[in-house]
Amino acid sequence: GTANKDDSTFTITDKVYDRAISIDFDNRNDAFTVNEEVSTITIGNSYLQSLYKNAQSEDANRMNEADFAKFTKITDYIYEQFDLTFGNRILNQIELLVPTFIACGGKKEDVLDFLLSRKVLAKLEGRFEEYVKPSLKQLLALLEKVYGAKTFAKSEHIINTMIKRL
Repeated sequence: GTANKDDSTFTITDKVYDRAISIDFDNRNDAFTVNEEVSTITIGNSYLQSLYKNAQSEDANRMNEADFAKFTKITDYIYEQFDLTFGNRILNQIELLVPTFIACGGKKEDVLDFLLSRKVLAKLEGRFEEYVKPSLKQLLALLEKVYGAKTFAKSEHIINTMIKRL
């Protein structure tokens, strides 16, 4: 489904963020032309499901204890500062999406950044308490300390946008 995000709508509920992934269209892409021959491929559902299972069965693709420990530092801070949690549904989505993303050539940090920005930070929309702005600044510093500068670019962008609005 779609949900417009403007001054005529309410914020999206936590339940929606837990069950779906929201996508923002912040920029307009330039039109392009494909200048090479591209053949159509057809993939059946059972074959697609087997690709997912293969990706998830590779140890190198999955989150390990160190990955979870780093990510938990961020999510624990968010819980402590904003009383914002996410449950087993999002953890299950992380366990399924990360290996698939890695198998497609991506990096763990990129998919974790995407999930943090779309599933967790999006829940902060519409929060205007006075502690929010300084806590967001501390969250930026924590992201840089745990993952390095500019590693979580999507999350940093969302946090900086929220700080500007406050």
